[in-house]
Amino acid sequence: MLPPKRFDVCRYEWQKADGYGKVCMDGKHFYSTRPENANKQVLVGIRAHTVDILTEGGQVITTHRRAYGDNRTDISDYSTTLAVLMKNSGAWGNSGLRRETPDALRAYMDAQPKEKLKDCLRIMNELTNQYGFQAATSAMEMACTRGSIGSINICDASVLAARITGYGIYTPPETGPSLAVYDDMFLKEGGTV
Repeated sequence: MLPPKRFDVCRYEWQKADGYGKVCMDGKHFYSTRPENANKQVLVGIRAHTVDILTEGGQVITTHRRAYGDNRTDISDYSTTLAVLMKNSGAWGNSGLRRETPDALRAYMDAQPKEKLKDCLRIMNELTNQYGFQAATSAMEMACTRGSIGSINICDASVLAARITGYGIYTPPETGPSLAVYDDMFLKEGGTV
């Protein structure tokens, strides 16, 4: 019989985060934590395929896929990156998150003044937390390209993100019940509504 509980093969280490709040493993693989962890000791759970970043109390903040190889890697979590960018929107131009953003949305956000860019980043953060990064950026891109005034607001983007993750944006509507019975009952022959 196998044990009733899964055996968690994990090594826990305290590592000091750099000035960007990232911890380094094996001298070349960097993993993001939270911005407030910059230059502080961080608890890291190291497994064969994942790296967990934990709070002092042992709660998982984020989990990264573990990187191997001789080349330097820099693995970021969108939620921690967005937290940094919301505090310092001027870093948007050099962020890895900017490169991951779809072209139309990137161009839109690049053209925004500082306060409007902060609003966009806040919307992206809220949608990413609720629907995931891919759905959030797709919804925001649709909102800025299809919007009547060419801007993004949280309401439109939320509806689009919910539709993307729930049904698929291009799924045709379901056919509803036939209303012919009501037409026969309430519309007299030759009448109009």
